[in-house]
Amino acid sequence: MPAARQGRERRRWPDEAVDPERRTRGRDRRGVPRRWRGGRGAADRAPVHRAAAARRPAARPARPQDAAPGADRPDVRHRAGVRDQRDRAGPPEDVHRRCRGGRSVGGAGHRSLEEAGRAGRRTGRVHPAQRRGLRSVAVPELPEVETVRRGLDVRLVGRTVLQVEVGRERTVRRTSAQAVIDGLTGATIVDTRRRGKYLLLGLDTGDDVMIHLRMSGRVLLHTVDTPRPPHTHVAALLTGEPGEELRFVDPRTFGEVVVFDPTNAAVEVPDLHALGVDPITDGMTRTTLARIVRGRARALKALLLDQHVVAGIGNIYCDEILHAARLRPDRISNTLTGQEITRLHREIHRVLNEAIEAGGSTLADTQYVDVDGNGGQFQLAHRVYDRAGERCITCGRADVVRIPWGGRSTHFCPRCQR
Repeated sequence: MPAARQGRERRRWPDEAVDPERRTRGRDRRGVPRRWRGGRGAADRAPVHRAAAARRPAARPARPQDAAPGADRPDVRHRAGVRDQRDRAGPPEDVHRRCRGGRSVGGAGHRSLEEAGRAGRRTGRVHPAQRRGLRSVAVPELPEVETVRRGLDVRLVGRTVLQVEVGRERTVRRTSAQAVIDGLTGATIVDTRRRGKYLLLGLDTGDDVMIHLRMSGRVLLHTVDTPRPPHTHVAALLTGEPGEELRFVDPRTFGEVVVFDPTNAAVEVPDLHALGVDPITDGMTRTTLARIVRGRARALKALLLDQHVVAGIGNIYCDEILHAARLRPDRISNTLTGQEITRLHREIHRVLNEAIEAGGSTLADTQYVDVDGNGGQFQLAHRVYDRAGERCITCGRADVVRIPWGGRSTHFCPRCQR
């Protein structure tokens, strides 16, 4: 059989040789036999690229080579025109389908998210490519959790837990159902606190209860004769008249209830222990904020959403705060002037406090409610969040734009925010 000649474009390989393309593409593909289009008669045929080979029907199954390592692995076929991930020279959005002659097929529906974002900035509209997987989900943030805490503080402090029922283990996954039952039964609630998005109940036993709502959790106080809503995973019967239950309801079961020793929080609840400064609880000063933004070179939105830096601010209020401060979400933090830091500090406190007074934000998904089951009202005061394509209320001259940002939707006015 003829030996392979030098030069990538001029190589000719025998029928049973290992595919040279695969031999050079990583050890996980070495030794996989080639599916030659013409069988034995194509011994002198040049190897076909994988994209073209995938379009052609195989004449017969390939025969494994006895001496080739990994020859027993199945042949990997690729969709026509789409290169393997290891072969890409650029980011995933640079890969698109092409027909013969190199003309791109698929039209505007196959634009990258970056291109869709540019289109949205030009027109103020949201391209369909941006909507895929970017539906806004209202996650309870600092104002919502603070509203729940205030409702519990009035009606819960001083009452004793008589009985506890745990319906689903996932809600108490950090410890166990029995640990929560034993930790709560007979304990009296002495105070209520909040740290970031975490709700804390102090017990007279020295332990604390941590409740994290996450995406769909609710903390409700209902009389015992009120039917329990679906997805009630923890119910604690309280002393006093009328008889009431503290209920934790969570359809998506991402939230959790934990009884822990606060002196050992770094081990038992490390995510709570590692939280950054809380703007309301810790009274974040301008000096603290200046040290945070000037000590890091990060996009402002990413910095404010980092719970290890600033605790409690989520997607909704980050968009509203940055709009009120007239700062773009992608503005690098250490480029802010002293005046801009002052403005950002003022708007962080103003927006969060106004949202707390309004009872938080309840959007169309209606996941968040207070302890009585009532929704918040601050969504009526939103200036950019969930208003993509609408005229900016602040300037009245541009449309609110929504772009993808780390798996979330980011809303801002391209005219107001610099």
